[in-house]
Amino acid sequence: MRWFNWVGILMMVLGLAINEALFFSAWSDFNMTWAIGLGSYFVIALGLSLWGGPKREED
Repeated sequence: MRWFNWVGILMMVLGLAINEALFFSAWSDFNMTWAIGLGSYFVIALGLSLWGGPKREED
């Protein structure tokens, strides 16, 4: 695994904590902007954690 895979995994774990805290505190007053922001955050985190990166040239 490369460093950006670990960054993506860390972002997903941190995002889950943010998601739980945000929606537990604001369950009755749902804000679509937060949902779109967190959704895009998770897409970026998932992309980083799964991305293979450029192929290395072997001699």
